[in-house]
Amino acid sequence: MDIKTNFMIKRFLVIVFSISLFALIMLRCSGSDDTESEKIRYGGNVRIGLLGTINDLFPFNITEYNAKEISQYLLNPGLTGTGPGNEPVPALAAGWQIDENHKTITYMLDHEYTWSNGRKINSYDVVSSFNFIKKYQDKLGAVFNVAILGEPEIIDSLTVRFSFNRPVADPLQLTRFPVLAGELLSETKELRQIINEYFTNFTGCGPFILNLRTEAEIRLEKNPYYLGKKPYIDTITFKFYSDVDSMMSAIKRQELDLVYDFPVSNLKDAEKFMDYKIVASSEKGFTFIGWNLRNPVLQSLQIRKALTAALDRATLVDGIMSGYAEVEDSPAYPEFWAYFSKPAGKYDPMYAKQLLSAQGWDSRNDEGLLVKDGEFLKLNLLTNIESNIRKELATNIKAYYRSIGIDVNLEILPWNRFMKRLNESRFDAVIISWVENETFDPSDLFHSAGIKNGNNFMGYSNPDVDALIEQGLTNLDKEIRKKSWIEFQMTIVDELPVTVLFNKKIINIVSKNLKNIRINGRSYLSNADSWWLSQPAIVEQQ
Repeated sequence: MDIKTNFMIKRFLVIVFSISLFALIMLRCSGSDDTESEKIRYGGNVRIGLLGTINDLFPFNITEYNAKEISQYLLNPGLTGTGPGNEPVPALAAGWQIDENHKTITYMLDHEYTWSNGRKINSYDVVSSFNFIKKYQDKLGAVFNVAILGEPEIIDSLTVRFSFNRPVADPLQLTRFPVLAGELLSETKELRQIINEYFTNFTGCGPFILNLRTEAEIRLEKNPYYLGKKPYIDTITFKFYSDVDSMMSAIKRQELDLVYDFPVSNLKDAEKFMDYKIVASSEKGFTFIGWNLRNPVLQSLQIRKALTAALDRATLVDGIMSGYAEVEDSPAYPEFWAYFSKPAGKYDPMYAKQLLSAQGWDSRNDEGLLVKDGEFLKLNLLTNIESNIRKELATNIKAYYRSIGIDVNLEILPWNRFMKRLNESRFDAVIISWVENETFDPSDLFHSAGIKNGNNFMGYSNPDVDALIEQGLTNLDKEIRKKSWIEFQMTIVDELPVTVLFNKKIINIVSKNLKNIRINGRSYLSNADSWWLSQPAIVEQQ
């Protein structure tokens, strides 16, 4: 049975299953609890299960979604946050004022905000954090748009003003960065010393503080000096799993209260857990294949077009994602206000072969592999071992490519080794996801600045794309911003530094013991200060 036939049978069976399962989930689940009739209980430890691990929790190095969630909502809030409808809400800043020309923004800090060491926050902390970013921007993991900003001005101990070198659409977004204590970021310290001190003597101003960090676990405890709404729970423990089976075992033993982004392929098993419910949410991102454009073969657009046309993405999604995904070409997500809906190109292996032949890959050896100048056409395809979905995708993608004469060396690695290979550019193709926490900003993935200190591991550089991203983030005219974002998406679709596979739904497993949790496309930790446990679990001391 060839690969196409195999997938078509699978596709028919899974569509029937998906329709009934989706209906069941919609009937059973929602993103929040109705707890008005229950009395809130205090204390306990919420245990969250995640596949993989977190490479870096230093706020200025974070490029991973879960790390951003933990830092932004629990440990290190910025001057403002994002509320429902993506509207700005106060955080460290009690208020702000934007001048009529949109060239300055003045923040008034909340005078009651306190660091976890008891000291009040002040303007010096904000300016020190900004100066730290400017000083080390080429060495930090995350991308911050600081080039458009001038030197910040301290008006008084609780008032700080930022100026822009041109009018910008959203001054709040462009000044939304982590704020750390000024004494930690002293000019006399080296970067490595600052990072070490951040973890060894943690000082934060969020609802929780960092208590323990290992490869297997991160533990947070309630911040006694937190100004905002005091959490009902005492601790949150994030537990990391290298495979789905060990996570499933933990769920069966009721050792977890929440599992974020549970694999769709295991959803049928999850239905058996009577003490849990399933909550579906939209993902603000997409799963894709990233092409290493440093590879001379992959620098050819015609080769990347061939590799894209050789994949039956619709069948892959039906077979692996059980209908919980949409196949599109656009490097964005449907909830984005300037989304360019571009249905995925059709599966066309004959067209793929024609494109390859035109590039000189028209001879085959005894094994049916394409040969040019005595060299095989081969790809080194990477993904991470913790994701069953990506492993299944990788296995099937390898088969699709082998069917047209491409030899694929598939490597499935633990997350830390996987990320190390990406950062060292030791791959040809990679299956991974890009997810946005707040507002749409693809700078780290597609702006040339992201090559050195972001997620642009493809090595993609296009000055026109850089300009479109900057225009989309800063122009005052909403129609111009929309036009810029649409042109940006169209350019990525045309130039194919990545092949978008799908936008997916996130499946979350939530214990019936965990109350008042709200999960949406924006976040799963944004209201952690309102969670409570009907039967509080006590943290296990080590």
